Amino acid sequence: MMHHTARMEQFNVAVIRAIASACGFNTATLEVDDDSVDIEICAKYPFELGKASRSRVSIQLKATSALQKQGEYISFTLDRKNYDDLRICDSDPRYLFVLELPKKCSQWIRQKKKFCAFKYRCYWLSLQNFKDLPVGQGTKTVKIPTNQIVDIHSLPKLLDSARSGEAYVHQQ
Repeated sequence: MMHHTARMEQFNVAVIRAIASACGFNTATLEVDDDSVDIEICAKYPFELGKASRSRVSIQLKATSALQKQGEYISFTLDRKNYDDLRICDSDPRYLFVLELPKKCSQWIRQKKKFCAFKYRCYWLSLQNFKDLPVGQGTKTVKIPTNQIVDIHSLPKLLDSARSGEAYVHQQ
């Protein structure tokens, strides 16, 4: 049987693939995660003069059963490498996706006769334009608004912004 953290990682990929496929998007995983990118989500659009017909976003996936909620934000600590890699301004915008899971694997999915539901939620954050860390600082705790949920409504907005070469910034 897989180690608990490996199960969390695989479940995280499955959740994102399920949401992406429900939106009509394709996903790709990279062979090596040396650039803080676990999965890419790609969209293809009908031809429109002056607009890109394809877009892609690069995602760093994280999963936790110990999410720190503080009012309208959740806090998540990244190591310096992930923080710096996610701040890169690239042709494909980069996002941090943090999936909150119950502690017990048996509680990750709720199945009934008419539906199957994932528990709990996945949150997203763009770190583009975040500041450099001071020399010697090894981690950074970021705050993610609790209304920035990865779902069939937000994911198309992220891909549509990427079509223009920009990272989507949620309007509070």
